[in-house]
Amino acid sequence: MRLSVILISILAVLLIVVSSSFYISQIKHHDENLKFSTLSRIKDIEKEFSTLKEQDIKMLSSTLEFISQCQEYKEVYLKKDRIDLFNFGRDAFQNLKTKYGITHFYFIEPDGTCLVRLHNKDVYGDEITRPTFWKARYTKVTSSGIELGKTAFALRVVKPYYNDGELIGYIELGEEIDHFLDILKGKKNSEFAIVADKNDISREKWKSVKNSKGLKDDWDDFGKYIILSQTMEENIMDMCFTEYEIEGLGNGEKIINHVKFDGKSYACGGFPIIDVSKKNAGVLLLLMDITAETDLSFKHRRSLMLLSLTIFFVLFVLIFFISRIISFQIKKLTYSVDQISKGNLDVQLGKNKIDEVQSLADSFSRILASMKIAMIRTGATKGELGLGEAIKAKKKAELAAEKKRKELERFVKLAEGRELKMIDLKKRIKELEKNKKGKKK
Repeated sequence: MRLSVILISILAVLLIVVSSSFYISQIKHHDENLKFSTLSRIKDIEKEFSTLKEQDIKMLSSTLEFISQCQEYKEVYLKKDRIDLFNFGRDAFQNLKTKYGITHFYFIEPDGTCLVRLHNKDVYGDEITRPTFWKARYTKVTSSGIELGKTAFALRVVKPYYNDGELIGYIELGEEIDHFLDILKGKKNSEFAIVADKNDISREKWKSVKNSKGLKDDWDDFGKYIILSQTMEENIMDMCFTEYEIEGLGNGEKIINHVKFDGKSYACGGFPIIDVSKKNAGVLLLLMDITAETDLSFKHRRSLMLLSLTIFFVLFVLIFFISRIISFQIKKLTYSVDQISKGNLDVQLGKNKIDEVQSLADSFSRILASMKIAMIRTGATKGELGLGEAIKAKKKAELAAEKKRKELERFVKLAEGRELKMIDLKKRIKELEKNKKGKKK
């Protein structure tokens, strides 16, 4: 096999490996950047969610502070007349609900018994055992946090209720956090859903809520988890995640999936919802539009492919010419050595552009010079040095081979002529035998 072919083949393989490695590394780098960007967006949304929670805690706390300072409320509360207290506070609660989205308003006695729910007149007298209340009861200071109720998450604030320095009970305000999703959707151009484990939800209450709203009871539609609220009609949970992945998100794992929907590209992620007990009580799922990023990624990959092919082509052409140059220089040296072997000691090896080949040529030149000096000093001829013997032997062998070839050709022709004569003789004998038999009859 020719040296140039070997060189080009080896270097072509190396080029393919290098070009492919470059392309793959750049794609990997870009994918990592996209993942980092997506995780940053999720972190930003989580931070915004926390900000919304803190803002509403301040709003609820300020409202509770105003109510706790209202002497008229205290006077009605201290009478312990549930109906009077409900009627007195009903209009105020409706105003708070309309203006600020407050959905829960409790007056609780010091022992934890609910005296009245301004948001639900018919439920009272039960013992409040929620963590937010117990924290306020234990610390005697305002307590706040997110809690998972029987059918939804709610942000609650509980404040100890004093009269002239004496604890007379507790006041609680709360709001469901569904409106957080609408605010986030408007700010972040994404879709959201809140999911929870069905083991933490009341089956009967869930069915009752769905029936009261005229909605389908979807309790058995989503396996272990259930969607409490979402901003789109399609089921984000089914589109993006398995139950195992939702569980991972609930444990704080960073999981990102990609889906196509309505001709757009989306990244799915999420983060846990931490309740007042510092427990992962649910998961906020996100569906983020990354169409612009994926389109840019496609263009980037195409450009990388073209760049890799261009690099490959340029280097291949460059290597091809380099291999031709190397091959040409070696051929020149080979020709000169061949001339020396034939007895031509006057060959000029000349200069070579390749250092290694030039070094080899210099070695031959020194050998040639040494031979010439030896001939001058000893008066020997090229024949005596045996330089022409190999040539003569080669020519003699070639002449002998040619002679044998010609002799073989003559023998073949003679054999063929003799064979033809034998065939003709046999035919004539057969004809004579036939004629002889015909005469006897």
